[in-house]
Amino acid sequence: MTSPDGDDPGASAATEPEPGEGRQHGRPGRRLTTDRIVATAVALADAEGLDALTMREIADRLGVTTMSLYRYVHTKAELVGRMVDAAYADAPTFAGTHWRERVWELARADWRTYHRHPWLLRVPETRPMLGPRVIASFDAALAALDGSGLNGSQRTSTLQLINHFVRGAASDSIEELRTRTESGLDAEQWWAERHPEIRRHAVSGRHVALGRLLTEKDFPPPQDGLVFGMERICDGIQALIDSAPVDDRNDRRCPSCDAPVVSGATGRPRAYCSAACRQRAYRARAT
Repeated sequence: MTSPDGDDPGASAATEPEPGEGRQHGRPGRRLTTDRIVATAVALADAEGLDALTMREIADRLGVTTMSLYRYVHTKAELVGRMVDAAYADAPTFAGTHWRERVWELARADWRTYHRHPWLLRVPETRPMLGPRVIASFDAALAALDGSGLNGSQRTSTLQLINHFVRGAASDSIEELRTRTESGLDAEQWWAERHPEIRRHAVSGRHVALGRLLTEKDFPPPQDGLVFGMERICDGIQALIDSAPVDDRNDRRCPSCDAPVVSGATGRPRAYCSAACRQRAYRARAT
């Protein structure tokens, strides 16, 4: 998820009520709630895409009038905001102990979410509606970078970079799956059919780099694009961390007890979590 920066006039509407507290109106037994409307909308968008999402279609699926929906969601924009929040049903939890492992887990979680709900890629993220699940997901994403030493601005920029890459990679993957279904050809078969034409261009002498590529015969499968890209992003994050002076890094670890250093005692060139640890380190060096 991108950072929830920027104001949105529909943000407050997207956060009330909390999940499971759908507003209810109408005659007893109808059981029309905000949650039911959102769930129906998500199922419709999952199956047919965001272009098929209309209030009339949702009402037809629920067996109610179109106008009755507006008692629960005031605008289509609010509905889409609630759908996004519902799509992030569970904030990611991390098994990894190092930020690099957790960032990878975050990327895979977003990859799965986009493949479950491809319509998410059509929803702008620059000014998201801040539903409770969206907030929880962003909080978890920030926590993935704990221990990295990045400051707040660097963390949010890093998360935006990761999200932009994963969204792009997921979009390509989803489009390839759709095209494969429609054409009956996977990417490898499609490129194999076009290899003779590409080879004619390569051996013509006008496209030297293309000719070298064909001689290498080392074409990675499409799914490796996510792995390659994320590894390079992680390498870049590590380079950013390594480039910062020790005294400028956040989430520093105490060299004496390995606890996080927040505002502890300094003993240049090292920083300690407490005066006690600093004195302990001094005594150890003196012996």
